[in-house]
Amino acid sequence: MGSIVHASKSFMLRYSPINKPSPIANRYLLSNNNCLQPKIAHMYATRDKNSLWWKTSASQLTSYRRVIRSWGSRRARVTFRKALQEQGFDEEGRRIELENQDGKQNNRKNLSGSLEVILRAHVIEEQFDVLQKDMQAGVRSLLTHIKHLEANPELTKVTKKNVRREHRANKTNKVKVVKDKVRRIASTGR
Repeated sequence: MGSIVHASKSFMLRYSPINKPSPIANRYLLSNNNCLQPKIAHMYATRDKNSLWWKTSASQLTSYRRVIRSWGSRRARVTFRKALQEQGFDEEGRRIELENQDGKQNNRKNLSGSLEVILRAHVIEEQFDVLQKDMQAGVRSLLTHIKHLEANPELTKVTKKNVRREHRANKTNKVKVVKDKVRRIASTGR
């Protein structure tokens, strides 16, 4: 998806400057015969590209029950929203208009791109204030990373190029898997 911006024992932040749908939404978008496909296609077509598309992923917490994974995800979402708010952003990464001490408006840009908060097992065990400090450090790392990408726009182009290359590789791998299955069926006769 992108580059890891911050990692702690409770979570990792993976950021990409390109707005991408979630893997579950991609599953529906690529399905031509699913009844939800038009709705999700419309939703992503009309979604604001100048905002931060973020999600939590509890895929590393599969050893826990569903209720525990949901609880950990909710804790991460709450801490992320609070960390964004402390940095002057709303929950979608748009700048909250606050005046400086001089009475001047902040003219920092909105956050945009895709962010995945990947949860680790410690998100369940840690105290909430420790999680909040970790998330604040993560959001600061994210802002630093975005500033670095804005200062070096060639890095963003490389990222877009890599995304295209990765997409082509995935298509090639799917074609190879299908060809291998066809060869195996043809050689065994089943």
